[in-house]
Amino acid sequence: MEFPTLAQAECYQKIDGWMEELFSDYPWEKFDEPRFSIFFSSAGVEFING
Repeated sequence: MEFPTLAQAECYQKIDGWMEELFSDYPWEKFDEPRFSIFFSSAGVEFING
């Protein structure tokens, strides 16, 4: 995955680690672009780095 800046790449890596650590018991998804999504019951949340 490519990022326009080093800061964006570092942010993505930090959030990826948090997602693994905090939400391993919940269905969440990593995409081929800098984006994550997670679902809790009927609610969905997306983080798009851009």
